[in-house]
Amino acid sequence: MHVDRRSAIRAPCDLAAEWRRRPRSLTARVRDLTCDGLFLGLPAVVPLGQIMDLVVALPTGPVELLGVSRFCGRTRMGRGIGIAIHAIAPDHRARWDAHYQVALEEMLRRMPDPVQRILRRR
Repeated sequence: MHVDRRSAIRAPCDLAAEWRRRPRSLTARVRDLTCDGLFLGLPAVVPLGQIMDLVVALPTGPVELLGVSRFCGRTRMGRGIGIAIHAIAPDHRARWDAHYQVALEEMLRRMPDPVQRILRRR
């Protein structure tokens, strides 16, 4: 059985992202996010601890962040990279957190009331 050690609930999403790496950038999709990280759907293999320069296209505008790879492999969402946010500018952090709250509320609204109550206590 898998134990989820995240401090925040993952909220599903579908956001365009760019991984800026030299000599070229890669495009990908963010498949879920938390206040502390994201899952980037991408078939690339990276070592754990890899610093990643990302731009995520939120509806309110692009957010630039530096992330650290924490997982690389196959999940139920497909192949990709789990990334912890390492550095983000304060104004980008505010927009990231606001988008996460909207995505989380949208997810919770679709769940039965008892499940909502349990998850809202986390």
